[in-house]
Amino acid sequence: MQRETEKIATALGRDLLIVTDDRGRVLAASERHGKRPRAGADLSGLPVVRRALDPSSPTDASNFGVTRLGGDYFQVGCVPIVLRGIPDRHADAR
Repeated sequence: MQRETEKIATALGRDLLIVTDDRGRVLAASERHGKRPRAGADLSGLPVVRRALDPSSPTDASNFGVTRLGGDYFQVGCVPIVLRGIPDRHADAR
C-alpha cells in the first residue's frame, strides 16, 4: 500500500497523500519533504478528516480545510474512496 500511495502522490503532484482506515488511522502516507505521519497515527481529531469519515456526508463532495502536521501547514482535501459502489472513506491531504 505504501508503494502505491507514493506512486499516486507523484502522479497527482501532491505534497502529501495520506490513506487512512475508516477510523482515521494512517495506513500509508507519502510526503515530498519526509514529514509524513507514521502508520497507525490517529488523524480522527482533525475536523476535515472527521467530516470525510462521517457516513452522513455526501460521497460526491470534497471537504477542504487547513491542518498543521509537524511545523508545516497543508491545505487538505478529504474524499471518500468508492470501491465497487461502496464508499470507503479515506483521507487525502494535498
